[in-house]
Amino acid sequence: MDLKKTTQPLMAAFSCLLIAAGMLSSSMARGEIALTPKWTERYLFKHNPNLVQNTHLDQVLSFYYFGSYQDFTIMGMERVKGDDYHQYNTVLIFKDSVLQGYYEELAVFPAGVSEQGQVKFPANNDVIDNIDLGQGYYPAMVFVRDKKLNPETHAVSEFVSLVEGVEGKDKT
Repeated sequence: MDLKKTTQPLMAAFSCLLIAAGMLSSSMARGEIALTPKWTERYLFKHNPNLVQNTHLDQVLSFYYFGSYQDFTIMGMERVKGDDYHQYNTVLIFKDSVLQGYYEELAVFPAGVSEQGQVKFPANNDVIDNIDLGQGYYPAMVFVRDKKLNPETHAVSEFVSLVEGVEGKDKT
């Protein structure tokens, strides 16, 4: 029996195990957390209970993942309330698993995040000015179609900041 042939597969398996353990521990050391809808729900109940106040009365409470850019993650919370089933959409902006702020009562949820960090919305739901995560730009959200149909009474959703130094603002 050749001892070298027997130990080579074991050495290879051990090397793979060390590499995997190293990758796992380095991501844990950096504090990386996989933001999921379930994690987001727990986070809000623990850290921002005002956003989920009275959810036991809601017809529906759902959470969605819309994408990420660098250390940012975009999540959504849908609440359907009342006998008329009125829908309330909130977009949540996380950085390094800490909620930076949110937009309440958006007419439409995002479709994703571009490679440059801009939050995209579905076709025919363009916004006048777009969220730019890379630039830290959080404008008031106004949908083009809504403003065209309701020039005087169109909906506006302002960014609500929860972190000092992160505010809704202009690109200037």
